[in-house]
Amino acid sequence: MNSNIFILATGGLPSRVSYFINCPIDYNYSEDRPTSVSLVTSAFKPSENKLKIINNQPVDGIKKKFGVCVKQITLEDRKETIKFIEWVHMLKILGADKIYIYNRYVHPDLFKVMRYFEGLGILDVTSFMEHSETPHELASNLTRTIEILSLTDCFYRIRNLYEFIFVLDPDEVPIPMRQNESSW
Repeated sequence: MNSNIFILATGGLPSRVSYFINCPIDYNYSEDRPTSVSLVTSAFKPSENKLKIINNQPVDGIKKKFGVCVKQITLEDRKETIKFIEWVHMLKILGADKIYIYNRYVHPDLFKVMRYFEGLGILDVTSFMEHSETPHELASNLTRTIEILSLTDCFYRIRNLYEFIFVLDPDEVPIPMRQNESSW
């Protein structure tokens, strides 16, 4: 079972600005490939952190067809559980290989369903949390930033694994437009 955690880091008071840092690395040889990076506040300050570089590649060298990225979800209503199960099955019928979801908060029943699908290899659930010092009212205003961060993280994690990556909400289903076609 995958236990990813994606954290929104905010800057210090008073601005509380969110940062997403993309660091393209130019390397020529596979043995020179870095495995981690550190973030420091100035060039000569010692690093106190180490972030693993994720460069997922297909195990057999062949990309799968369809990956689905779902922004952070907050489904607190128990009634959403049945709709979610239907949605996952519909995406599988249409040919989705795996669905990547960022869980901000869901009803405990839905969380159990998500873990079940994760055990079957259908879902990849990443827990998404704000920094513990982020006030609730500020966190609620960061919803759009959180959506962008979760979708960007998903894209970069799976971009080498799938031919096509779709961004969907749990209430959206793609509909094939051609007759006798059951796939995207």
